[in-house]
This record gives sequence, C-alpha cells and structure tokens, in this order.
Amino acid sequence: MDDDLKDLRSEMKAFFSSLSGVVEQHFNDIKLQNSEMRVSLQFLSDKYDDMAKLFQGLEEERKKDNKYISQLEEILEVLERKSKSSGLEIRNVPSLTSDHKKPETKEEITTIVKSMAMALEVELQDYDVKDVYRVNSKKGENKPIIVELNSAIKKEKIIQAIKELSRTKGVKLNTEHFKIPGPVNLVYVTETLTIKTQKIYYMAREFARQNGYSYCCTSKGQVYLRKADASIPHRVRGGLREA
Repeated sequence: MDDDLKDLRSEMKAFFSSLSGVVEQHFNDIKLQNSEMRVSLQFLSDKYDDMAKLFQGLEEERKKDNKYISQLEEILEVLERKSKSSGLEIRNVPSLTSDHKKPETKEEITTIVKSMAMALEVELQDYDVKDVYRVNSKKGENKPIIVELNSAIKKEKIIQAIKELSRTKGVKLNTEHFKIPGPVNLVYVTETLTIKTQKIYYMAREFARQNGYSYCCTSKGQVYLRKADASIPHRVRGGLREA
C-alpha cells in the first residue's frame, strides 16, 4: 500500500513537473508572440504616422495649388474684363440685308451702330470702332451685335445716353432709332461681359426678381443690385449680394 502511494506520488510529481514545463513553454510562446505583435503594431503605427504626414503634406499642397489657381483665375478675369472694357453688346436688331442667308458686311453693321449713336446724340466716327460683328444666337432670333470701341469713355457715353433717353424722354431704345423699317422692336444694349460675369449677372437678375429688387445692372464689368431709386447699389459676387 505504501509502495503504491509512493508510486502515485512519484507519477503525480512527474506529471506536474511535465505540466509545468508545458505551461512555461506555452507562456514563453505567448510572450514571444506578444513581443512580435508589439513590433508589428509599432511598425504599423510608424507607417500610419508616415502616411498621415504624407496626406497632411499633400493636403497642404492641394490648398496651395487651389489658392494659386484662384489667383490665376482672378488675374485672367481682370485681364479679360479689361479687354472687354470698351465693348458693347446690342441685341434684337434685325439684319439690314434683304438676303438673310448672306451675312452683313462690317460696314453695314457699323452703319447700324452709327445710327444708334446719332439717335443718342453721341458722336461716333469710323475710327472709333475697333471691330464689329454679329455672334450666333438661338435659331429665329436676331443675332447680337458686338462692338469693340477704341475708347471705354465712348462706351460709357453711349450707355449713359441710353439711360438718359429712358429717364428724360420716357422712351426706350428701339429699332426706329436705327432707322430700320418694319415692326418696332425694343433694342437692348449692355456692356460685353466675361463668361464668369455673365453667369453672375444671370443669377443676380433671378435674385432681383425673386427678392423685390428694382434694379440689376452692370458697370465697368461688375454687377450691381439696387433695391430702389434711393438705395445704395450693392456689388454682386457669385450671384449673392455683397453685404
């Protein structure tokens, strides 16, 4: 009996000794895995930090590029506006030629412009006109006339004379002023605008109609809104009234 007990104790001791070795080896394996995991996590953390710095640098570069592009666009807008500073767009004037398939000559279009200037009592000679032509428009409409004058001052005189005609005589510019036979059409004269300003002008007119503004006009290539006669004009940027 005592021998059996001794054998059992011996076996149990051997078993626990073996189990202890297994547990210790397993524990060591876990420690090694944890160590390798920490190394991997540190590697990933370092890579994440590197990528975060890279993305931050790219974002800063993107902002710089966008700012530079905006500056270039503004410079181009100013240059384009300057190039159009002496231009006029005349709309709703029919062709003088009987054959509508044959385009008018520049001389014929210049005659139309000079007739308008004469009716407005603004002196305009051939040498005042740098270029004149019609541009394409929707089918069935009279093609607008673009006039490039040699002087922005002369352009302003024409614009002002049109305003005076309406204000002092209560008459709006029409085809009778151009001595054009046939039905009387209202004629609209505006400054030539850049593509960007054309979009702003369109949005501003929509805003004016929806919000009870009496006046929406352009001056020196800029768009302005005015609530009423006594109101202060507000310059428009991007279709929204500037406070």
